Amino acid sequence: MILRGRVARQFASLWLLPLVLAGIVAIVHPRRPQWSVPVAGDEITVEQALRAVRVLWIDARSEADYRRGHIPSAVLLNEDSWEKLLPAVLSAWQPDDLVIVYCDSGRCDASRQVAQRLTREAGIDGVKVLKGGWQAWSGRPQSAK
Repeated sequence: MILRGRVARQFASLWLLPLVLAGIVAIVHPRRPQWSVPVAGDEITVEQALRAVRVLWIDARSEADYRRGHIPSAVLLNEDSWEKLLPAVLSAWQPDDLVIVYCDSGRCDASRQVAQRLTREAGIDGVKVLKGGWQAWSGRPQSAK
């Protein structure tokens, strides 16, 4: 009985240390996966966007998706062609524009990445991400289109 208890404690200690270390690495590692989608203050709904006076729409999807359909007057800007496409965005942008980036859906992360790069690299503050993306825009009632 004593031997069984000692073996169980040794077994537990052998497994506990790696689990604790793995947990610490999962928390502090710079390339850790995102466990949940954060509720960000930088999201905007289609309804809120339609009330804005001046909007610069930025489509963060692929060029093929953009050609199949996009928000009217949207400018294409994705990570794959960033250097080539950024000048067109900067020439279309006015300081009083509300800049809204979208991709396919709420699960798509391309719009968030493009929005962050626009803020970080182009110095455009207040960039919003369209909640629900292209799906939210294309699925809204016809009267709002």
